Amino acid sequence: MKYKVLEPWETFWKKIFDYILSNKLEPYDALFYVIFTPSVYHLTNKKLQRFLTDTIAKSYDIVAPEYAELALFYVLRIYDLYAGFYTLPARNGDGLEILYSLIMNDYRNSHKEYTFEEAFAHEVDMTSMEITSRSWYIIHSILMNQDVEKVKRLLEKSLKEEQKEEEKPAIRLGVFYGNENPDEFLNGALKKWGANADEKTMLEQLGGRIEGEKLIFPSKALPYLYAVLLYAEHALSDKDEIMQQYNLLMEKFKQFENQYKGDTKIMADKIADLQEKLTIAQNKKEVVYVDRVANADEIRKEIEAEYESVISSLKNEVEEWKQIASQASASVRLDEVLALPELITIQYFGLPNPALFAYLLKYNIDVKQFSPIDPPATVGNSPIVFNIDVASHKVWEAIKDKKPLIITGSNRDIISRKIVEWLKK
Repeated sequence: MKYKVLEPWETFWKKIFDYILSNKLEPYDALFYVIFTPSVYHLTNKKLQRFLTDTIAKSYDIVAPEYAELALFYVLRIYDLYAGFYTLPARNGDGLEILYSLIMNDYRNSHKEYTFEEAFAHEVDMTSMEITSRSWYIIHSILMNQDVEKVKRLLEKSLKEEQKEEEKPAIRLGVFYGNENPDEFLNGALKKWGANADEKTMLEQLGGRIEGEKLIFPSKALPYLYAVLLYAEHALSDKDEIMQQYNLLMEKFKQFENQYKGDTKIMADKIADLQEKLTIAQNKKEVVYVDRVANADEIRKEIEAEYESVISSLKNEVEEWKQIASQASASVRLDEVLALPELITIQYFGLPNPALFAYLLKYNIDVKQFSPIDPPATVGNSPIVFNIDVASHKVWEAIKDKKPLIITGSNRDIISRKIVEWLKK
């Protein structure tokens, strides 16, 4: 049996991430109040600065970052990986440990324990060197695993405060002659469709006349001219909005490329750690003294068996993470994955998951579920999927020759995507 001792910082972040996942909170909103305590927001910790700059910013190609915002970005990326694989990083965990220390120091040194009513009523002052009432209350609720509905109300109020709409400016005739995008309007309309029009032609088309410095129109033309004004302004506005959306999409695409690059590095670091442990285990020597010669062979066999078990376990774990990294690098959006051309039955070694099994039928995949702990009497020839969250070495030995797909976690979309892509190879 394997045992792992969790450090306080690991327990802290697992509580944070599990609270957000199990209660379906918006990760950014919740983590904002957890991370942006005074010691992080007004960051002076040199060790954390070096970690964020030398490790995270370089991994994700982020230039000239704000340290506090980079800390939030870093934790959100770790959260995304945790949501998929329910594991914290072996490397790059230094940042989580430092952040835990700073956040808990602010939390414990708060001059008072805030109630929900106080947190709900108070405006957030991020410039204060005291932890805000909302940060303290949300962190406390997560650590105590309580008050979910109150936390949701608090996050909803914070979101509404950030989304106060500005008053829309009045429409002005300046859109035509010199204040709002005049060059765009003239180049896009007048020069394109009326480049040869002279003043007489323009007046005839508009039904107006010139008297001195004034342009005179019949009164019945007013609503039509106003309609043209509205159309011109909104056309320019729509164009600006489309360009903003285009630029935003291009920016998100670049962020996705950088995030993928950084996430792959984190997973590669995990594999490197496991390989390092494997190398140490393979070269480790241990001297055992025995009282009687007769016992030497027996003790030697026990030690060799234990050694082989450790090596086998580490090799399996290395291969599992390699496969996870490989599958992650080849993944595409789920809505782009097409169903299989015909129904295929798979043998699924893992805990029962009716929601997942029903969802897989959408992709022409039928599931025959087997225990992940008790090895089967016989193994069929249909494809095998092995979920290692709850599994035994005996089951692995029984199915490994069939080259099963190794998966982890319980996320329906992620698991479905991996199985579909694997079956299509």
